[in-house]
Amino acid sequence: MDNDIPDTAIEEWHIEAKIKKWCRTCFIIVNLLDHPGFEWNASQNMVVAEDDVCVALLQVNKQARKARDVKFLLFDDWRVCFIPLPEEPE
Repeated sequence: MDNDIPDTAIEEWHIEAKIKKWCRTCFIIVNLLDHPGFEWNASQNMVVAEDDVCVALLQVNKQARKARDVKFLLFDDWRVCFIPLPEEPE
């Protein structure tokens, strides 16, 4: 990075940390979508659910708070990058 853009203060660990955060967030969203009552709203780019469903899950899964009422514009790209495709049966 320093060779290509010498005046930046971005280091390798900055990029690695961002990728790890995106990956964790992607898996939180995928986990939410596996629970009944949670759906992906493509027009809003966010996870949606009824309030009572959210409250019940938040009591058990504190990480789910990070995905409540938040738009994830890159979620489709994250799925491609972080979620492996299922293997085809032979």
